[in-house]
Amino acid sequence: SSASVTGHSSQVGGLVGYSHGAVGITNGHYTGNIIIEDEGESDVEGIGGIIGGSGSVGLVVSSTVTGDMSISSDSYSYSVGGIAGYVYDTTSLESVSFSGNISVSSGQGVQSIGGLVGYSSDGGEISDSAMTGDITVDAGAFIQNGVGGLLGYDEGGFDINNSYMTGDITATA
Repeated sequence: SSASVTGHSSQVGGLVGYSHGAVGITNGHYTGNIIIEDEGESDVEGIGGIIGGSGSVGLVVSSTVTGDMSISSDSYSYSVGGIAGYVYDTTSLESVSFSGNISVSSGQGVQSIGGLVGYSSDGGEISDSAMTGDITVDAGAFIQNGVGGLLGYDEGGFDINNSYMTGDITATA
């Protein structure tokens, strides 16, 4: 299966697009590609293999994503992650994996691109988890707030334990 969105793209996830409240997922699995093609002035934000965006405390356990993510935007692209695009409040990922490639191409800039989590506002933990694949970013104008193999950007202190990324990261602006 795959999710393909053309046009304004915000909060797209393989299992959950957006959760305002606390989210808990155990043994969640998504197999397929996520393809976003935004050819306008709208920003692309909150794209994740399991969760596009979460507005509260979250826990994702023993969950996998297998497939590629391809995001193309004429404007800005931000908060893209193999498991979660963005999370607010403390979030824990335990024994999760993303296996595939993440490609982001943006005309005006990118921020917060990660192999597992794109952006976190209040910290959390990634443990016993892995990202296997390549991350390729063509940022157009600029890269802000990072591109990372596991976590793109965190504002609150994230612990990473017994977790790894295998693959290449290529980012150009």
